[in-house]
Amino acid sequence: MKPFLFIPYFDKMVHFGLFFVFAMLLYRPYKQLNFKYLLWAPLTALFFGALLESIQRTVSATRDTDIHDFIANTAGIIVSILVYHYLISGKKWERFF
Repeated sequence: MKPFLFIPYFDKMVHFGLFFVFAMLLYRPYKQLNFKYLLWAPLTALFFGALLESIQRTVSATRDTDIHDFIANTAGIIVSILVYHYLISGKKWERFF
């Protein structure tokens, strides 16, 4: 079946974006709990990314583990660390995250 809209590597962009947002949503709660948020929020997101990629093969007949998806997840998490640390943390708009 031909996709409705073909954008090369679109699925990798989706993985990147979802894990970027997921990690961004974890920083503030971890910071409020006095955890080392720049360590534990990304590690939590990375753990869930690895878990989801590894169990896809067992829970679905049409999905499989893809290292490139995990790399896209990790890239989104790494960019979220940089964005949160340099652009959001300690700024007035941090309360919106």
